[in-house]
Amino acid sequence: MRTPPQTLEEHLADGWTYGVEVVIDAPADTVAQWLPRNLGRRDPSDAYTTRLVATTDEPDWYAEQLTAIKAPFRVVGPRGLREAAEALGRRLLGAAVRPPEPEEPGEAAAADG
Repeated sequence: MRTPPQTLEEHLADGWTYGVEVVIDAPADTVAQWLPRNLGRRDPSDAYTTRLVATTDEPDWYAEQLTAIKAPFRVVGPRGLREAAEALGRRLLGAAVRPPEPEEPGEAAAADG
């Protein structure tokens, strides 16, 4: 039996503009450790896979919340959420690129010489 706070948290994930479906390669009890209940309903597909079902008005914000998932996952829909996840992924990859090492004084002159 659900407690009133649990019921409220689950309802906060429903009623928004875009329907969300995400398939996560982890058991539902493990996914529960990463994502709060108000991000959606965690339906076990089998012992190893969870289907996250929710709604959102903010695909960019929702994509950022998915970064808490520590297992492979796939955004089934909506398209706006897939696009937001792709843009976020590109931004994160760009952040991981090392900038070129600064030249030491005199290195450029030695290379020209």
